Amino acid sequence: MSCRCSADPPDSASPAEVRAQASQCERGGVQLTLAATGGAPQPAEKITDPVLELPFSVEPGMGISVSGDLFATGLRHEASGAVGLLAKLGAVAAAGEAMELGRVHGDVAPPRLAADGSDLVVALQEATASGHDIRLARLEQGRLDLPLTWRGGPHQANDESNLFDVAARQGLAVVVWDDWLVAGNHSRILAATVSLADGTAVGVEGHMVSAPQVDAEAPRLTARPGGFWLAWLVNAAGRAGAARIYDPGGSEADEGKQGSAYGARWIEVVPLDAQGRPDGEVRRLAPSEERVVGYDLTTHADGSAWVAWRQAAASPAASGGRIVMAELRSDGTRELAPVRDADVGSGEPSWLAAGPGQAVWLTFPDQQDRTLLMRIESPRVIGAPLRLGADVRAATALAASGERVLFAAPRGRAIELFPATCTAQQDPSRPATHDASVPIDMSPSGPP
Repeated sequence: MSCRCSADPPDSASPAEVRAQASQCERGGVQLTLAATGGAPQPAEKITDPVLELPFSVEPGMGISVSGDLFATGLRHEASGAVGLLAKLGAVAAAGEAMELGRVHGDVAPPRLAADGSDLVVALQEATASGHDIRLARLEQGRLDLPLTWRGGPHQANDESNLFDVAARQGLAVVVWDDWLVAGNHSRILAATVSLADGTAVGVEGHMVSAPQVDAEAPRLTARPGGFWLAWLVNAAGRAGAARIYDPGGSEADEGKQGSAYGARWIEVVPLDAQGRPDGEVRRLAPSEERVVGYDLTTHADGSAWVAWRQAAASPAASGGRIVMAELRSDGTRELAPVRDADVGSGEPSWLAAGPGQAVWLTFPDQQDRTLLMRIESPRVIGAPLRLGADVRAATALAASGERVLFAAPRGRAIELFPATCTAQQDPSRPATHDASVPIDMSPSGPP
């Protein structure tokens, strides 16, 4: 999940209300700034337009927790290209660390991160004349003082998207991305496996993991015992056989307009084996006649796949809709629950997996662009959103380790990272059943 653009603390509660409700997230003393080129960050209060994209700024990436340490990435834009950034806030109370991953050129996504046991895996994208090349490195024990050894990964052809995801386990990394299939007039999901031990690439050209004739895009990947969980979005128009026109200039807003060829969009999830190949049936999470506009995937401590998504909104940039979650177990059983059906903001939900045996955090904004953070122990135990102070609710939650949550806030052209200790009160269990206001179909879609 990326940082939201707003740099102004949302202010919906009165001072009296703020004093009456103590924050459940106490900000720590450690702070780390990913500064832009040309000096110190500009204070947030001096920004006249919080949604303005400032030139040569730091673009936020993602966060992850590895062995109690919190990591985050960024992309510093400069006149001569961009520089990938990696930041670390350790488990002990010490100053944060940051390093440059390397210079990249062209339109690239921020670096992606994955955990392989106690090691950190970094994936960096580089634009080429024919698309994008992905390279990977592993940092033992997440140490930023060790030299980086890059290993070649797959090549993404020029198409409608440069998004990709990566996950790793036992020395193997799997990279997934979407690719436009010209002959079929639809997008598909490809996967490639790279050895992190010796740099040997297996299936470096990528093999298709989505089913033929399925218009699949936006893959997400997470490691699980014995392999991986993979999810993607399916456009109903492409599924029904209606060709989707490749329009690089198109947007979700255009797709949501009345009369558009785009209809419902749902999520499909499939287990992969250790080599990144399908290892079971595809499960469909399909809102009836509704459109998923954003989702996230993680693996729970018991090995099941947890999916959270927002549906029934015009576009990712528009507020509204509902947040729903589903749990898919390895034995084929599943459970689902509505999370929030009112006061949902723009963007997509994001899981903050807190480590083995720990509860999972879910975060997304409300309609006033305030960060909502809730603890979820199971689809039947969904905590209420935490009370957050003004300095915390204006930031974006990126990662968590137990009750320690990493937040990021824009500061002019820079990004400020800080941890906070968040304590969720125990709330009554919520039933996992859903009513007709949250129509969901979870049925097999068949093998890819």
